[in-house]
Amino acid sequence: MNKLKAIIWAAVSSEIQAHEDKYSIGTQLADAEALCVRNDWVIIDKLVVPGHSRDYYTLDEVTKATISDGITAFLYLKQHINSRDFDVFICRDANRFARKASLLHEIVDRIIYVAGARIYSLADGWVDKSNSDMFSAFKGYETNKQVRWLVEANARGRKELVKRGLPIGARIPITHKLIRDEKGKASHIELVPDKVQMMTYVARFLVDDHITYQHLGANLRDKYGILDSSGLVYERSTLYYLLHNPFVSLMEERASIALTLSQIPNDLWLLPVPKINQLLHQLFSHARIYIDKDLRLTIRRIGIH
Repeated sequence: MNKLKAIIWAAVSSEIQAHEDKYSIGTQLADAEALCVRNDWVIIDKLVVPGHSRDYYTLDEVTKATISDGITAFLYLKQHINSRDFDVFICRDANRFARKASLLHEIVDRIIYVAGARIYSLADGWVDKSNSDMFSAFKGYETNKQVRWLVEANARGRKELVKRGLPIGARIPITHKLIRDEKGKASHIELVPDKVQMMTYVARFLVDDHITYQHLGANLRDKYGILDSSGLVYERSTLYYLLHNPFVSLMEERASIALTLSQIPNDLWLLPVPKINQLLHQLFSHARIYIDKDLRLTIRRIGIH
């Protein structure tokens, strides 16, 4: 009797999850491989999504989106389906390949009716023609509910961080540092005096001395002996990025609001001095609210629209 040919599918939504113990790529692959060993199945391919949302409506849509990020799992899955070269598609659960009911239903139907194969879900067991409609219906509903719950939970978590005066992202301005308590939990934010002074110098170079971005790094070195972390002169692009993407997030209930490159022209250094002054004043007037109010992100809301 010919051995069944299996495709193993493993996926996570973020690079961090890819290395976590419970749902890591390695764990998913190991569990599926063990299943194949127990049943004497032949593994013909392992398709991995090492950090990408599956929150799309169609297989074509998710394939295009993941390819643009260098992920080929959905592309190869389509090829396997069209080639009808496998008997079993193994996954931890349906939410590993779809986060929307329409995408889930399409993949299940393609595997079963186009490829003529079956699905083995480590969470639910066999899926074939006898139960695929029920599986798609229940799992589609469950997946949609999970996504909505995750979105709502994330919003609640962000709101709580805002209330505590903590950043909602991993990155904070170089002028600030995140302080953790004895248990390693984020407690508050403090200023980094030397970085605050450096950015003050940069602002004065631009506003008062009319120094271009190209010469900011050299002036920091020559006048104040300030170099980057590698002991080199600050690059123009680095200072521009630090100044206009400071991650000084002045937050409302559900999102951060910050002046970014999308709001400040890329050719800023080519603009007339009055325009530069206007933009810098706008930037730092909002930043001062953040700094002056005891470093709390939500002491006062401001209206950047």
